[in-house]
Amino acid sequence: MEDTYGIDGEPYFGYLRGGYSKQEMREVALYGQERGVEIVPAIQTLAHFPHLAKLPAYSDIFDVDDVLMIGDSRVYALIDRMFQTMREFFLTDQINIGFDEAYLVGLGKYLREHGYRDRFDLLMEHLTKVVAIAKEHGFKPHMWSDMFFRLVNRGEYYGKGISIPESVAAKIPEGLSLVYWDYFNEDESLFDSMVTSHEAMGAPIWYAGSAIVHDGFAPLNRKSLRVLEMAFRCLRRHSVHNFLITMWGDDGNECSFFAALPSLYAARRFAQGEFNLKVISEEFGKLFGFSFEDMLVLDLPNETASNPNFKKLQNPCKSLLYNDPFLGWKDYDLAKEGPIDFAGKAKALREAGSSVSAFSYLFETLASLCQTSSIMF
Repeated sequence: MEDTYGIDGEPYFGYLRGGYSKQEMREVALYGQERGVEIVPAIQTLAHFPHLAKLPAYSDIFDVDDVLMIGDSRVYALIDRMFQTMREFFLTDQINIGFDEAYLVGLGKYLREHGYRDRFDLLMEHLTKVVAIAKEHGFKPHMWSDMFFRLVNRGEYYGKGISIPESVAAKIPEGLSLVYWDYFNEDESLFDSMVTSHEAMGAPIWYAGSAIVHDGFAPLNRKSLRVLEMAFRCLRRHSVHNFLITMWGDDGNECSFFAALPSLYAARRFAQGEFNLKVISEEFGKLFGFSFEDMLVLDLPNETASNPNFKKLQNPCKSLLYNDPFLGWKDYDLAKEGPIDFAGKAKALREAGSSVSAFSYLFETLASLCQTSSIMF
């Protein structure tokens, strides 16, 4: 939720961000409980606060960009209120505390005021305090793991044979789990190496994959299916038992989560050890009453001749829609690609949508987008 929820005594936290009210958070938790689903909050306690950092009420407690100022007592008072809020309205003892993508931690205001410190030491100092606060409120925290890897891998998360120093691994607070997130990688040897590197750190491991809906107006189910199948085969070999499938709202939150139903259902079955897509497709049809293959047609707006299987992450149905006719910022790429049959895509979407009445509006929306693009290009 980053800063999209209300906190007592913090009137500007999430100001004008359309966040969850206290009543809404409790309703979400109870709705899940009624259906046997444990709702786990995911917040931030280090970075990912670009909007909060803009507000005068909070600007003094930031190190650099969207990274909180480690060591500042006001930061820990705010974090304590975050956990207090989560404890009051959620029913679980699990919580994700964020900690990802804090690229410049310790290199801004902290550096000017305190001088340079080993960034691992700085990160572990903050992590230890945050985990202690989480435990005070009865939570079992887990965090995104990338900062451990970025600090030893020249800012990059993924790589083969990455070794986290034993001195750092030994300082990981007891009771903290690490979440390895990998949404796009299809290199099984790289994935296997990353899981091995996590295992060497000694903390419990979660895996976070993605049902990709955050790359424009249309989903990328076929990309998600390949990544998730590879990932779950590997995770079974490593006996990793905690899984999280993300559906981020980056860049406008424009794609319906329902468009990723094939990826979500397949992820469930991959986790249970079923990897035969024909079987999964048949099960999907019986469960939902419409075709797995028809739902995959929702991927079409992003498909091009040069990228038929989404090996590259591209969203032409969005980028071309915003290809200003005077500036033409995508004209060069479009010339290399050649004609894209958006009219054919619109027809295919409408045909598939006629068989998926529950979500026909998804198909009609994307068909209309493709029809518009067929006129423009």
